[in-house]
Amino acid sequence: MTIRDLPSAERRWLAIAAAFCAALSLLLFGADFTVDGLTYAVRVETGRHLYHANHMLPNYVWWVLQQGLDALGWAPRAVITMQAFNVIFGLAGCVVLYGVLRSFASVTNSSLLILLIFFSFGWWAFSHEPEVYVPALALICFQLPWLLDSQKPGRWQLVALVALCAATIGFHQQHVLWYFVALALLWRQAGSIRDKGLWTFALAVPALVLALYVVIGLQHGAFESTHSIAEWFLGLAYSEDGGVSTHRATAAPLHRLALALAAAGNLLVPWTLVAQPIWVIGLAALALFALFGVLLWAAWSRREKWAELRWIAGLALAWLLVYFFFALVWEARNVEFMLPLLLPAAVLAAIVLGNHRSRLLVAAVAVLVALNLALSHVPDSQVPLRYSLALAVDDQYDLTLGDALITEEKNTVLYLNYMRGKPVKFIAGAVSHAMHLNVATERFERQFRGQIRRSDRVFTLEQATRGRLYWMAKRLPWVSENSMRDVDTLEERLYDRLIMSEVPGLENVWQVSLPHARPAR
Repeated sequence: MTIRDLPSAERRWLAIAAAFCAALSLLLFGADFTVDGLTYAVRVETGRHLYHANHMLPNYVWWVLQQGLDALGWAPRAVITMQAFNVIFGLAGCVVLYGVLRSFASVTNSSLLILLIFFSFGWWAFSHEPEVYVPALALICFQLPWLLDSQKPGRWQLVALVALCAATIGFHQQHVLWYFVALALLWRQAGSIRDKGLWTFALAVPALVLALYVVIGLQHGAFESTHSIAEWFLGLAYSEDGGVSTHRATAAPLHRLALALAAAGNLLVPWTLVAQPIWVIGLAALALFALFGVLLWAAWSRREKWAELRWIAGLALAWLLVYFFFALVWEARNVEFMLPLLLPAAVLAAIVLGNHRSRLLVAAVAVLVALNLALSHVPDSQVPLRYSLALAVDDQYDLTLGDALITEEKNTVLYLNYMRGKPVKFIAGAVSHAMHLNVATERFERQFRGQIRRSDRVFTLEQATRGRLYWMAKRLPWVSENSMRDVDTLEERLYDRLIMSEVPGLENVWQVSLPHARPAR
């Protein structure tokens, strides 16, 4: 079902709800950014290094949009342009997805599922970031009405499907998996392997994606050697030293599975729960338990209806499992690789719920939406503490190229680089080592001390901004790359024998110096 197939009264209410969600989203822009998001924003503003092997198109699209705003005489920082684009695109995807869910479920249940997706931690966080994930999923949503229809798409619909599928892969290489799902849906419609439309799609999408990579690759000299060609097409899945590989996959299978399940759950409830009071954690757990309980009861009570929709339900389940398996192998703990699971999960949930009525479902969705808005937005409604302290250090000391900051997360330093144009260096501390760096602790300590000695001045914010990663490393050590069970002990070892003094005017911010370091400026 498409939006045009809905009754006029329902379309009006949908337009009002979409306008409200758009206003709320644009008013509640997050002020916390990922490392990648800030890096992309710099590239869009400078117009250099726009390509990324795993996300070929987004920076080019954002750059064109930014240039258009410049031409109109209204040019916000690129990070604002990119956030606004993502919010609008993400909302448009949810509106189209609502029409799809209405093919299987009632107005109430479809609305609840869309609210749960749009205000879920995963969708909300990444649609408010200068990131690549939500626009790619919106492109998939735009394809679903044609692919889930019982009728074959017409000629121009097929052309649009080819373009949208190729663009989806261009936005995020992970969605080469979506190509196979879309192909299976078209095969279901065609009813024959010999269908011309099916073969047109099957050949045209890879050809378009290949052309995109070749054209951009030629511009950037990516075809100079066998290694450079492999690296260009495989991106982070290839390194000249190790060949084809996964990205930070955990060795132990059960450990990896636990991380993947935690990341999938993090789509609905944010990691910030680990630093919240026990009653908040309990409330979230009850809401999730109620949500899944309602789905199981609805599946059992409507079991006779499954025969009519078993093909779509089976394909949606296969779609979900394929993406889950990819994330399990590629990088189990990262929620962004689990984000595509929201779409097949929504289709499955709509099929399960149908016209099933449940006040418990309404309550569970309301609690999850409220928790996600509070925990995702409130900590980021102002400049986060670690950013504020970094800006304060710069205000007092006028940081320069020879200076360095020790912080929990690299995006603190990149925020200073982006907002102030300060080329201060990043030094990974104890928390960064535990959560991100798959390096032996002894080797990390040597690198840490070497970086300090090569810096004019070093400031550490690590002990002043106990954030999400610190609490995760302390309370959930199995989530970390190195299973670091005592971050505080590592901090003591790192700062042992270093001369530290409190920076005047800044509470708990430390300036670190060594007798053999170059003189401070």
